[in-house]
Amino acid sequence: MEGVASRFSAFETAEGTPDAIVEILADSEPAASLARPAGRSRRLFEEEHELDYYPDSGTLRLVDIGIAALCDTPSASVRILVKDDDARAVHLASHLFFSLCLAELLRSRGRYPVHAACVSLDGRAVLFAGPSGAGKSTLSLACARSGWSFLGDDVVLVIADEPREPIVRAFPDEIDLTQESLRFFPDLGSLSLAGPAWEKRHVPPNHIAWLRLASEARPAALVFPERGPVARLSPLSSDAALIELVPNVVRTDTRVAQRHLDTLGALARAVPAFRLEIDDPFAAPGLLAPLLEGRAGAR
Repeated sequence: MEGVASRFSAFETAEGTPDAIVEILADSEPAASLARPAGRSRRLFEEEHELDYYPDSGTLRLVDIGIAALCDTPSASVRILVKDDDARAVHLASHLFFSLCLAELLRSRGRYPVHAACVSLDGRAVLFAGPSGAGKSTLSLACARSGWSFLGDDVVLVIADEPREPIVRAFPDEIDLTQESLRFFPDLGSLSLAGPAWEKRHVPPNHIAWLRLASEARPAALVFPERGPVARLSPLSSDAALIELVPNVVRTDTRVAQRHLDTLGALARAVPAFRLEIDDPFAAPGLLAPLLEGRAGAR
């Protein structure tokens, strides 16, 4: 599917046997064609969609109008059926449904997704964590425009292997920019975004000449942005930071969910956390650079 290929154009190409198989196929009746797994299911957090986990088989099933997906974690396989004449369903297939399935496969292999943008300076990373609309993409691009390295604008992966401190791995997916974000970066596309509410300008990171990609970094600070009239950092306790990160944990396999929570706890304990009030994103690099001083990036 073209949307998936575009999303991952900035990822490094790997050779050898694949770790997972994802099929995206056209189907006239996706929900009817994708059978329910055996056993009882548990409804997960997405109220808008049918998102059910089947503990007996370790399977995740997702259904919406015009689309259905099955993620079989033990076999590392995903099948997504979609009505190819339905633009909304095609968008869900290549974005939300694909992302949820991929996240489940990554979690089962000790790579824990965090809903955060991430930039780094000399190997030391700042994670901008928070819900959609918090300004993560805009802030990460503002830092990148100032010479920082870029690891992702919406999701990154955190790995915590004792006794080492957590490490952040890049996830250079397409950068999703709203009309408001494009006001700050007019060179990235038209300021006019007509169409459905879910439509944004999707820009592959490797299409931005001034963006420098990094594959990994050591976390140095957790930052939770929100809009405010002045640029100001307020310290957060590690407990408060962990509470903010808990919604990243999807309650599928209980052991995987616990390891995900433990990894986020290790991250919250390892680095200082802050609430960031900001109006002008280009004020962020100067405000955040002092947080990285003295935090070694070497492993």
